Amino acid sequence: ELSREHTPPLVRPFTWEWRGDWYDPDLPISLELHTTIWDSQRDRIRFPEVKTFWDRRQGQQLDPHDIVAFAALHGLRHTLRNNIKPASLYELSVLLRRLARDEAWWAEWNHRYDYDFRLLQAVAFRFASEWFDAPRAPFELPPQIEQWFDQAGWSPIDALFEPNKETLRLHLMLLRRWRDRAHVIQDRLLPLKIPHEKGRARHHLETALKLLLKKSHRSR
Repeated sequence: ELSREHTPPLVRPFTWEWRGDWYDPDLPISLELHTTIWDSQRDRIRFPEVKTFWDRRQGQQLDPHDIVAFAALHGLRHTLRNNIKPASLYELSVLLRRLARDEAWWAEWNHRYDYDFRLLQAVAFRFASEWFDAPRAPFELPPQIEQWFDQAGWSPIDALFEPNKETLRLHLMLLRRWRDRAHVIQDRLLPLKIPHEKGRARHHLETALKLLLKKSHRSR
């Protein structure tokens, strides 16, 4: 199921039928277009700077700094929602290696974006560094976020095999207002729409309990 940030998949008319082969060369190729980079109503993370990306474009190509910012935000969005494809952050790790010694590029990055916008990107960079041993971006994350990475930096990968809600803690650290935190907690742990499948409902309850029990254990 696609998020509200996507258009329905675009695919050419076809007569192809499923034959049990995911690598079938005749498998129709579909495209999914983003209508926006983030759903601020759902995730409560806002960054008006994105609106300036289009104004800085060169022809139909975004500015190089904005391309990296877009890639970082895209990776972070999927990471916080526990549906990240590691390949997305691998691309960021390649960029970090290329930019590691480019002081002018990082100086412009610091000048162009405000602290909160750089923080969001830096969290995505940190995942790329953690998972693919890439150079760290020249940005100091808050101590509580660094501590989260020490404790749960691989939890989004773990979630591909065993569901967990560790990224919820990280998400809450990125929010300043209690109202926004309450909204995200409700959305992630107490969804208003009861899942149609009993298995999904049980998943929400089990992962929520695991998170609460783990947090209680750490506080002792």
